Order: sequence, then C-alpha cells, then structure tokens
Amino acid sequence: MLALTVALTVPYLALDAARLCWPAWNRQCFALGAELIRSRETGRLTAASFTLLALLVAVWAFPPAVVGAAFLYHSVGDTAAGCVGRRWGRHRVRGKSLEGSAAFFVAGSLVAAPLVGLGPALLGAAAAAAAELMLPVEDNLAVPLVGGACLALVIPAPRP
Repeated sequence: MLALTVALTVPYLALDAARLCWPAWNRQCFALGAELIRSRETGRLTAASFTLLALLVAVWAFPPAVVGAAFLYHSVGDTAAGCVGRRWGRHRVRGKSLEGSAAFFVAGSLVAAPLVGLGPALLGAAAAAAAELMLPVEDNLAVPLVGGACLALVIPAPRP
C-alpha cells in the first residue's frame, strides 16, 4: 500500500509544484480543470496535493484501520461540516461554524466506529473536528493526520 501511495503522490506533487513555477502552465491547468481547482489555489498547492501528502504520511505511520478511519473523518466528517455549516452555521470561529463542527463530530464518529470502535472513534472525531475548526493549516492535511494520530495513541498497533 505504501508503494502505491508513493507512486501516486510523488508525481502529483511534482506536477502541482511545477505548475507554480510556470505561470503559463498554471493558467492552462486552471483553464482545463476550472471545476476541479479552486481559484484560491492559483498560487499554492491544490487541496488534492495536501490530501495525497496526508495519505502518504498516514499509510506510512498508522495501522490500516486507523488510516481508514482518518480518511473517513476527512471525507465524510469534513463534508458534513461544510454542508451543515453553510446551511445552519451561525456561530463562527475562524470563519467556520460550530454547527458544522458538531456535524463533523457526529458524522465522523458514526462512520469510523465500525473500524476502530466507538470510544476511539469519538476521540478521533473530536480531535479531527477541532483540527478542522482551529488549526491554521490546510484541513486536507490536518484532519486525517490529527484524527489518525489520536486514534493511533489509543489503538494498539497490530503485531506482525
């Protein structure tokens, strides 16, 4: 799994970094992938680069169940936060809503529990939701790594 993750991540990161070095290519990438690339990513790595980097670190550092749960926090929890926050978010912290964070926690806990158990899933979801809300770092990097690190602290690594 690590070899596959490296094989996907390294070329993507290299191309994304190269895009930042050549303005003409950067414009071409945005013209071709306007639906996939956010305008704020014009002068920085894309969210996909941060996601792949987080995946690479997670696959290297965490047991498989933790990697799965961490990326469920990232995909399901973060999506729930965005949907609920846009619709019902009223109480803002750093531009994000507490209502969205609550949705993140609930959704993340529910989807991670079958992989790691309810107690660890609650702990990891709380840490990942807090990272999404509070850390001044790209959440595609912070959410899976913070959530996964918390899980890895409470779930014993499998013995070979």
